[in-house]
Amino acid sequence: MKVIGAWLALILLLSFVSCRKDHEVVIPPQKGLISVNLAEQYLGAAQVDSAIATWTVGEEKNQVRMLVRNDSLIAELGQFREGNGTLIIQVFSNKKFGNQYKSHWLFQTTTQINRKKDLGFEGPASFFDTSWKPRVDLTDAIGHRAILGMRPDDAYFKIVGVGPEVKSLTVDKSYWKTTGGVQLAGQGIWKCRNACTDSSGNVENDEYFKMMPDRMKNAPWNHISLIVLYETNPTGMGWLLTLEFEP
Repeated sequence: MKVIGAWLALILLLSFVSCRKDHEVVIPPQKGLISVNLAEQYLGAAQVDSAIATWTVGEEKNQVRMLVRNDSLIAELGQFREGNGTLIIQVFSNKKFGNQYKSHWLFQTTTQINRKKDLGFEGPASFFDTSWKPRVDLTDAIGHRAILGMRPDDAYFKIVGVGPEVKSLTVDKSYWKTTGGVQLAGQGIWKCRNACTDSSGNVENDEYFKMMPDRMKNAPWNHISLIVLYETNPTGMGWLLTLEFEP
């Protein structure tokens, strides 16, 4: 009887210990995050197609796809090298300019990454949010595509996949004041006739239109006109990508 009692006590003890282990709550270690808090009233989570964070430290660069979580974009800092560098966040959105063309949004900052410390930023709250640069993705049904900075303070443009039949390219950015009469606030025209593209058929430039803010000298404007012209012969025949937009 004493032996049976001892075995019974041991079984009960092991059962009790097993129960305690089954109900223990394991708290995972905290992981630092990069996060972008989205402004639902302007560019909310439902309008985000994808987002990429690019981190550059010295000559080393890595890109990480950000995830949508509730009303934020997030990426674990463990995926990035620690140190001082440049962070670029690009948001690709189904929010359309002119109810036709999708938008891109670009944020850039110099910062420090410590994997144990969160980095938090605010998403674009309006078209004129100076922390973010709005860009438009112009496309047509036969495969022409160009990405342009929308505001005068964003010189960037990229023309994608230009075919050999194109003999000349033109990018025209114009800003107008249309209240109380129509008045041109500023215009820039980039044109290329020979050897415009790289080996992939792309043209990428973020220098030419840097003169726009000085050229406009803070002139008021409320209308944007963007034109990309693909000419296939000297008479000016070709294709157009255009956008007329009032922010």
